[in-house]
Amino acid sequence: MRDEDFFYEGAERGDLLDALNGHAHEGATTVLEGDTGSGVSTLLGMLAMSLVSDFELIRLDGAEALDANAVVDAMLGHFGIERTDLAETLKQTLAHNRLMIVVDNAEQLESAALTTMASLKQKLGQRLAYVFGGVPGTSEKVRAGGLTVADTLVLPSLDDEQVIAFVEEAFAIDLDDEQAAELRERSDGLPGPLLGLPEHHESRPPAAATTSGRRPTPLRHRPAVGPPAPVLLVLRLASALPHGQPPAPARLAGLELPEHPHPRPAEPDPHAM
Repeated sequence: MRDEDFFYEGAERGDLLDALNGHAHEGATTVLEGDTGSGVSTLLGMLAMSLVSDFELIRLDGAEALDANAVVDAMLGHFGIERTDLAETLKQTLAHNRLMIVVDNAEQLESAALTTMASLKQKLGQRLAYVFGGVPGTSEKVRAGGLTVADTLVLPSLDDEQVIAFVEEAFAIDLDDEQAAELRERSDGLPGPLLGLPEHHESRPPAAATTSGRRPTPLRHRPAVGPPAPVLLVLRLASALPHGQPPAPARLAGLELPEHPHPRPAEPDPHAM
């Protein structure tokens, strides 16, 4: 089972997903931190799935050597436009919608990329929300890049009881206290390593498990009506310079964007009918 195939809501993960969702709708910049294997990437993926119908949503990976122009290039690809059309496209689109950028492995972001993101945030205000995910210390790096972080959320490790619940939910395997303590110690209580550890324990009879070997986990914040809009774009951006050729200095072209958000239309009051 791959880590991204399974989302465990226990050990505050469900609550953290709710918090990230709330910050996104407020147009805030949020950072999710956790040790490698704690489930940061999985939680970011769940967040993207829950927000795709509400936002123009772009995902970036800091491990792909994003330079100063990477986020702008990502928006060009997302909207399918040329750079000269970006300012007008953002003006029209964000008059009635919002932009969400989710960045995994954000601790690896180049400072120039963060500077560009900070500039865009200053121009677009609450119409642009960021969620950065990475290892501990990522929040400090994001702040150093010029962004104001509204909240830093931390994924905790699992205790023995949570290991029991995690393994039961993921594999339909019952652990006793001694087995749970052993697995927690071997995995440091991190979901990623746990997904590869419990094979040697006997599982319950097949009738007690679902066909997938685990109970389905509900997706929070699922849109109430209508199909998801096809706006989710996963971008894998990397330098394509030939070997031996020095990179040109990264420069962000000026964008004539409105400095202040357009007022969002008021929601109709159902009690006023």
